[in-house]
This record gives sequence, C-alpha cells and structure tokens, in this order.
Amino acid sequence: MQDLETKSLWSQISGICIQGEMEGTKLKQVPSSHTTFAAFKKQYPNGKLLKKPADSPSGSSYDSYYADKDKLGIFGRVDNFKRLAGKDKIYGIRFENSEFAVAESYLKKHGFALIENDSKRIYLSYDESKMSVAAFALPDTLKLAGKIEINNQTAEAFPVISAYWFAWVSFFPETELIK
Repeated sequence: MQDLETKSLWSQISGICIQGEMEGTKLKQVPSSHTTFAAFKKQYPNGKLLKKPADSPSGSSYDSYYADKDKLGIFGRVDNFKRLAGKDKIYGIRFENSEFAVAESYLKKHGFALIENDSKRIYLSYDESKMSVAAFALPDTLKLAGKIEINNQTAEAFPVISAYWFAWVSFFPETELIK
C-alpha cells in the first residue's frame, strides 16, 4: 500500500511501513468483513466505491495476475509451499504471539471456523450467498456445544486479512493452518 500524503510504502500483510517518512511504524489493524459489492451496498446504501478501470472484465488491472496460478508475487516465486498451493486464498487471524490461516475452501465446505488460543476464541463465519467472511471474538460467557449459536449475546468484531497463502506464510511461517 502507498500513503501518498507521507510518501510511505506499507506491507499489506504485516501492517509495517517499509519505506518512507513513517518507516518502522505499525498500523493498528481494525475489524473488517470481506464481501461482494452487492452485499456491501445493501448493508451500506450510501457507501462509496473507488472507480475501477473500465477496460478490465472484473474492474481490476490485476486480472491476468489473478488468473495465473503460477505467478506468485510481483517478481514471481516458485511454489514450494507444502501445506497449501501458493495461490490458494486464506483468511488470516493474528494474535499477539500466534497466527492462524483458514483456507477459503474449508470455509466454503463448513461455513465457519473456530480459532482458539490462550486468550481468545475467534469465530470466523462464511456466508456463501454473499461470498462474505467476517471474524468475531466470542465472549468468555458464551458456551459452545456442537452447533454454534450466538443467540442474544454480542460478539466483538475481530480483524481478519484476506490473502494468498504464499504471501501470508512468507510473513508468518509458523502459522497454524486450518484446511
């Protein structure tokens, strides 16, 4: 990512400024959901979309990159990522001292993933009709037995990163993978 105001370049995965005025600074990660524009527009009718190039079928200048399973990164890399194919899409969750990645194929099959460490329980949900992914920190008082039902209890939105496996695991090689 590029910050035009400070002329700084940022890593999208780690959130650390790698060059420029803000070098060494780490961004605070905020919760988000990953969804289609139609689902976004329904939830946020006054929301805005940045204009994409008109000469691209999906509106992205990266169409050829997305389509080429062998092209890993802007400089290209060999796919030697043993646990998952390099361009398999994952959703990454970071705790203070550990990282988790959930394969999109797992979410499509199961509809959710429950990620637990010593301090938090994160519920990652997938809505196929909206192609939507969101993560929530579950309260300690919520008891889980078989089927997950949140009922009237509130769950705090939790940051989740959408990435290709090769990019995520390059930053976090010790990632626990749910596939």
